[in-house]
Amino acid sequence: MRTHRTPTALLIAAVGALALTACDPQAAGPDGKASTPGAGTSAPSATASGRAPGKAPGKTTTATLPHLVGKGLQTAQDEARAAGFLSLKSHDSLGQERFQALDRNWKVCSQTPAGGAKADTGTTVDFGAVKLEESCP
Repeated sequence: MRTHRTPTALLIAAVGALALTACDPQAAGPDGKASTPGAGTSAPSATASGRAPGKAPGKTTTATLPHLVGKGLQTAQDEARAAGFLSLKSHDSLGQERFQALDRNWKVCSQTPAGGAKADTGTTVDFGAVKLEESCP
């Protein structure tokens, strides 16, 4: 009986080379070019300090929050964003802990901070809301 050691050795060497290539981020890809980590993906841009561009360290931006009570929740959120407030949340004003999944079906009963107030645009704006057919408490 004759054994074939050469094909077995070549197979083991090929599998080992593939395993090493898979672990090396600079290894050649299927097209023969060196691949780079994260190629084809876009990362959010940031300054050297790690902060988002446009806001200097230690500097706050203030804006006046519009009066949004009585408006539809979706409209209120859109207007708050347009005023520069990006951190928004809402809750059920009737205390039933319902989620405002379809914002267009809810109206604003309260807002914190109050409408007309000057606030840091990083402040979270909280809307108390009820369904359109309900009365505010």
